[in-house]
Amino acid sequence: MHDDSDQMHVDAEEAGESSYSFCEICLERKDSDQMFKTESCVHSFCCDCVGKHVATKIQESITVVTCPGLDCKGVIELDACRAVLPKDVLDRWDEALCFRNTDDVVEVDKIEADEQVVEINIDEGDF
Repeated sequence: MHDDSDQMHVDAEEAGESSYSFCEICLERKDSDQMFKTESCVHSFCCDCVGKHVATKIQESITVVTCPGLDCKGVIELDACRAVLPKDVLDRWDEALCFRNTDDVVEVDKIEADEQVVEINIDEGDF
């Protein structure tokens, strides 16, 4: 006796449908649940390859990680990767993002301080 899910699986196979996807990095067919997709682009790669891609970028001190697709500008977000990245890579990326945000705040403070100095040094008689 077949239940409905068995019949659906057989129908999908007969129709030529597959639960496999192709990773353009490792060139392997992977089960669909082993694939990583991001909302910022249409590309899909296996979780292993995305994990290695992100780990390499973080090791190179790159905190804005883009899709590995050719000429793709899609951004891979930290939160979207939590399930596929090892904890040490997540921790390094999170720490790098914190440092980048701290550097941004320091730079803004420096610019504001420079503007205040300029404002103080401008004398009405100079115009």
